[in-house]
Amino acid sequence: MPRPEDHGGASRQRPPGGTARPPAAPRPRPAHLVAICAVLVLVTLAAFRGVLANGFVNYDDNRYVTENAHVLEGLNGDSVAWAFTTADQANWH
Repeated sequence: MPRPEDHGGASRQRPPGGTARPPAAPRPRPAHLVAICAVLVLVTLAAFRGVLANGFVNYDDNRYVTENAHVLEGLNGDSVAWAFTTADQANWH
């Protein structure tokens, strides 16, 4: 059996069947991942920056938020359970 040194020093083993696997794609470096995440956050913030200037609308915000007893109780187990199990105001929350 030939030694790896006889073939340029490569010690890649062949899987059963005799065909070599293609080399794996290079993995992104952590710095690239941080840069990609930062760009995505900035693009998202830029896209939705106008939302910060918007107020509530009278269409249904009073029923869902400002006059809703479950919301006014604050964030607790009962209000979270209510939000995920009710169809109040004919809509799923």
